[in-house]
Amino acid sequence: MLTEEEILELYRRANAVWFFDYRRGDPTLPHAQLTSNLCADDYFRSDLVLQDTAIAERIGTSIAEKLAERHIAERAQWVVGSAYGGIIISYEVARHLGVRHAYTVKDPANPKRQLWRTEIPAGAVVLRCEDVISTRGTVRDVERAIVEKNPEPVTVLSDVATIVCHSGSGIDDIDITWLATTRVKIWHQDECPLCRDRSPRLPPKENWEKFVHPRA
Repeated sequence: MLTEEEILELYRRANAVWFFDYRRGDPTLPHAQLTSNLCADDYFRSDLVLQDTAIAERIGTSIAEKLAERHIAERAQWVVGSAYGGIIISYEVARHLGVRHAYTVKDPANPKRQLWRTEIPAGAVVLRCEDVISTRGTVRDVERAIVEKNPEPVTVLSDVATIVCHSGSGIDDIDITWLATTRVKIWHQDECPLCRDRSPRLPPKENWEKFVHPRA
């Protein structure tokens, strides 16, 4: 099983992780605008890590092993990820568990909303799996989509698996199995100290070079 430090090193090697550099005191350095429209001072890009299929397999195996240790694997009959970040890792986890896989799709009218277009048999047990969990909005929306739109009633486990969790394990009604965790700071825009200091608020993926290679 990959250790937490090994996971973080995979992200560093792929140039797929960014932390706001408070030490520089430079107000022109950007900070992250999340999909939820919140502000954050770190960001992980799993797409840059998981494009290496061998690494994706190793990470999927590690999550599956950790789920087995926690006696969650034996309950799951389906693994579901969200579009787009959760699709690859949820597939790898399902493959290593030997169970079915499915994923949600984004609502064209509202990309923050997940839609369900798969049919899972009545009574099946579903495990949600994501690449990164920060605000928990996506995992809750995946559950909502399945419960509302699946033709038959199914059980969605309160357990969720992820590569990176931004707040540690177990909060509210969600129990998170993670391989690595960080303590990101997240704010509403009107409460964000970085916005107050006039740090540019940018979506990370579309502006990745500005985050990882700021001017010296």
